Amino acid sequence: MERGDAPDVVLFGYEERDDDSDVEFGKRVYNGAALRSDAVAYTISNQVQSICGLYRRAPFLAAGGYDLDPEVLFNEDVAMHCRLARAGLRFDADPAIAAINYRRTNSMSSANRYRCARAQYRVMAKAAAELNGRYSAEIAKRLWIIAAASASYLDWLNADACVSLAVSLDGRVPAESSLLFKTLCAISPEKAIRVRERLIRALKPSLRKDIQPVWQQA
Repeated sequence: MERGDAPDVVLFGYEERDDDSDVEFGKRVYNGAALRSDAVAYTISNQVQSICGLYRRAPFLAAGGYDLDPEVLFNEDVAMHCRLARAGLRFDADPAIAAINYRRTNSMSSANRYRCARAQYRVMAKAAAELNGRYSAEIAKRLWIIAAASASYLDWLNADACVSLAVSLDGRVPAESSLLFKTLCAISPEKAIRVRERLIRALKPSLRKDIQPVWQQA
């Protein structure tokens, strides 16, 4: 970091563990080549944590630091990294595992999953507004993922907002979607996500057994 040609942001790898049992869930290592190539695209498409980042103070503050908008509160790490990337800070990654992220059952994020998805929508909406037509495909793809998460909590308000913005930005359903989903989207994207969620709940109920609808969490 002391070299003149060093990046402004370095992301290290981290390990995820259960706080109660200390069981390891896995390790996360960020893609240095992708970050060097296009940090804006990478921070849109990936959940970047700040517990494993090293930042140059002056560029960090000049870019605005953390986004204090209350609507991004449950996705503030991503909001911050997206802001730094849009401000032109240079990113890189080191594969060294330098931190442990302990998952706690009643943590702020674990206990507010649907709010996390709402904050993710807000982060992408702000990115779309500030990027003014650039990275529309990347933002739209991320919005479809957020819409699916909101649908799992039956949070149709946020799911519909995600779908509406995604369609306005890119107008396409993600290429990896099933033929049925693409066909339904041609009729109505909002109805398509509802049908898909009903099918998941009917055919694969185990995927939703531990997920409470949004109104049960409010």
